[in-house]
Amino acid sequence: MKTHTLCLTLALGFLVCGGRTATAQQLSTSAPIIIRLSEIDRYAVSEWSLPKTMDGARLGLPYRDTKQSEVDSLVRDGTILNRPVWIIDDARVIAKCRLVGEFICQSGSKAEAKYGLCVGFDSAEEARKIGAIVKLEPSMDELLRQHKSQLSDERSWIF
Repeated sequence: MKTHTLCLTLALGFLVCGGRTATAQQLSTSAPIIIRLSEIDRYAVSEWSLPKTMDGARLGLPYRDTKQSEVDSLVRDGTILNRPVWIIDDARVIAKCRLVGEFICQSGSKAEAKYGLCVGFDSAEEARKIGAIVKLEPSMDELLRQHKSQLSDERSWIF
């Protein structure tokens, strides 16, 4: 009886360890999440460093026209499967990074919120370099046009 219990315990242990190894191998070879520069709202890209230098830095990449539910499912599946994120411009890969979570860009009201991916880099320098490539600064004409449109909207007035 003791031998049977020992054999059963060993078999169960090997099954658990073997399953864990197989899962780890499967997760590391997952297909990457590909973000094209044309899909990103490049004016709303954010970059920030973490308090500890060894933790690296983050980059927030909001999509232009993707719904919140689509981003939620992409982030959920991507974090569970440990999928890497590739930022590409046509056929050129700009960056390979890891998915950290969801990024929400609130520019005014909740209706104007844009949803995207929060990606992580090992160093702040690497995040700044990629952020400089990805992020665009609005022109003066565009800023004036944006502020004029807010002036015509009475909801933005502060009393």
